[in-house]
Amino acid sequence: MTGPYPPGSGKLRRFVVITDEVDGESAVALAYLSATCWDDTTLLSAGVHPWITQDCVVVYEQAVVADTRHIVRAVAAGALSLREPITGPTLRRIQDGIRRSPETPQGVVRFCADRF
Repeated sequence: MTGPYPPGSGKLRRFVVITDEVDGESAVALAYLSATCWDDTTLLSAGVHPWITQDCVVVYEQAVVADTRHIVRAVAAGALSLREPITGPTLRRIQDGIRRSPETPQGVVRFCADRF
């Protein structure tokens, strides 16, 4: 998913949204940046997914639990754009990183504990 971050900045970022139910009320939204940062828990190489075009890291520090209805409305309004889903080993690495990263907010870790 792509959208402006920080909100209203006009600066587009790519986000990974992980949810255990498409129609559920909660999702974990994870932003990633292309620049290296201090949390290198999950490094994603260019080409590991069609929209990952350069090496990047998942920024777990920015992970939040969000209501999927807000995400659906933002997509419908054109504020966010959906991309191809991440699946398989790449998705598993991102999910595992939620627990492994010392930067993940504890509320996000608790939310994800029983889901994946």
